[in-house]
Amino acid sequence: MRLKYWGCLALAGALVLFSVTAIAGDYTQGFEAGRVAAKADHSGLAQFAGGMFLGIFYLGYALIAPVPGAPTWRLQDISAKSDEYQRGFMDGYDKMWRSTRSRNAFGGLITGVATLYVIYAAALASYY
Repeated sequence: MRLKYWGCLALAGALVLFSVTAIAGDYTQGFEAGRVAAKADHSGLAQFAGGMFLGIFYLGYALIAPVPGAPTWRLQDISAKSDEYQRGFMDGYDKMWRSTRSRNAFGGLITGVATLYVIYAAALASYY
């Protein structure tokens, strides 16, 4: 009797572990695919220019603005995948897009400030 009880318990545990791993695997695969897709879709040049010319205002926008989301053709590509994969894809896409936008805006801000500093230093050096 005890052997049958522990056998059933072990089988149930294995099934739960397998199903959780399969769901987590789909989500993780979708998350990584979303990160790769966001890197391919956005170069970050516009965010760098925005940070350089608009400075702290664009950086603030980049940090708080909502993510536009994946293009419809990307969503059509993953429409046949599982719900967990799609959820992971959207989370990965949004996270990478937000990270890229913020990083490039900050880089543009630093470059803009450094450029202004060099121009100001050159103007002061030529004045004296």
